[in-house]
Parts: sequence; structure tokens; C-alpha cells
Amino acid sequence: MQKPTPFSRRELGILLHPTSLYNHEDIGTLGKYAYEFVDWLESTRVSLWQILPLTRNGRYNSPYFSYSTFAGNPWLVDLETLHGHGLLPRPILHSTLWDHRIPFGELGKTKLPQLLTAADNLLRRKNHPWRPRLRRVRRFAGLAERHGSLFRPQGRLWRTALVGMGAGCQELQGRLPA
Repeated sequence: MQKPTPFSRRELGILLHPTSLYNHEDIGTLGKYAYEFVDWLESTRVSLWQILPLTRNGRYNSPYFSYSTFAGNPWLVDLETLHGHGLLPRPILHSTLWDHRIPFGELGKTKLPQLLTAADNLLRRKNHPWRPRLRRVRRFAGLAERHGSLFRPQGRLWRTALVGMGAGCQELQGRLPA
């Protein structure tokens, strides 16, 4: 029997942020194509996936200067998922998979209105399964608005956090008291 070496068990990893994944939107999301990518990683025995923070970009447009550790990046919310949960009418998407540079400067014109529509619909639906999370998000948004932060320049952008919290990880729900 051979003596084990540091290379006896090799691992393969990748560094890729979900915003770089192909999609029918202007930006990669945590939707269907992200799940397909993870399935592909598993099928190829990739055992490590390192990503940058999934928070909203803050100062200097960097995920490392986010205003909150817990608030997800609304650009990662998948429009087709929102449509599937009844929060968005037919989303405006590219007809083919988008494989170009991400137009970060244009997302406020292309994706933000759709996220705000979904957030408004979530606010109107009192029995929606994502509804219990609203109290915590509203409290965060109120504090951020009062003390001046990422929410003030964009006006009602806090509503996108409602959608982001609803589409977030189920295991994180309820970790902190509301």
C-alpha cells in the first residue's frame, strides 16, 4: 500500500460569482440556471465553489463595503422565480441566453422596475408565504432611511429588499428575533 501524500485526494474548485452565470436577464441570478450550474459542478466532481459576498454592493460598488451583512443583493433575485410565485407578470427577459458583460449601470432601468413591481405585489398579498419576513425588512429599511444610507438616494429601493428576503435561503428564516 502506498503512503498517503498531500496530493492523495485532489480537489478541484472554481471562483465564480453568480452574477457571472448565463441567464435570460442582464445579470446572473440565483434562479434555474444557478441550480443547473451547481448540478453540473457536482457531475464533474468539482468540490469547492468560492464566491464573492452575496450582499448588495456598497461604497465603491464593492460587495466588501456592503451596508448589511444580512441583506442580499437584489440583482441576484431571479425574475422568472418571482413570476412563478405570482409576484410578477410575465418578466421582460432576453430571448436568448445573455453572455455579454453585465450592464450594471443599466440595471436600475431594466431590472429595478420589475423588482419594485414584485415588491408592491408582495406588500398587497397578506397571505403570501414570504409575508412573515416583511416586519424585519421594514425595520431595517426604516433605520437605514432614518440614518441615511443606501436607501436614500434610490428612493423606494428598500422594497427590493422585501423580494430579496422572500427569495432568500429558507434555513436563515427566523434566526434573529423580529
